[in-house]
Amino acid sequence: MQLKEIRKKFPKDYSDRLGHLNFPGFQKLMWIEVEKLLNSLGIGVSDLGKINKALVIRNVNVDYFKMLHDNDDTDVFVEITKTKKFKLFFSGKITRGEETVCTATFTMGCIDKKTGKPAQIPEF
Repeated sequence: MQLKEIRKKFPKDYSDRLGHLNFPGFQKLMWIEVEKLLNSLGIGVSDLGKINKALVIRNVNVDYFKMLHDNDDTDVFVEITKTKKFKLFFSGKITRGEETVCTATFTMGCIDKKTGKPAQIPEF
């Protein structure tokens, strides 16, 4: 059985037409805090590149509870819940005031940029 591709990409005004942030919008909000957290632990994303390593998203699970608009005041919380030799496990949430807008769990793996194979995460 063949699968038919229905849409190659979403229109640029996707979030504007719906009136709320789409998945990439939530990713941007969350990623800013992930980078801050990693930097505070001594794992600078740009520093990893200097030693030919990179962090890549392995999986993401997001639960949406409320709509979020571009101009809403939000708070973003991210924490590392577990570490392994090649992976970091995160949990996060985005709130608007007292309301939880979404929660997420995700895993990032460390790879060797030259080979694309798993690489040990630097100690922090």
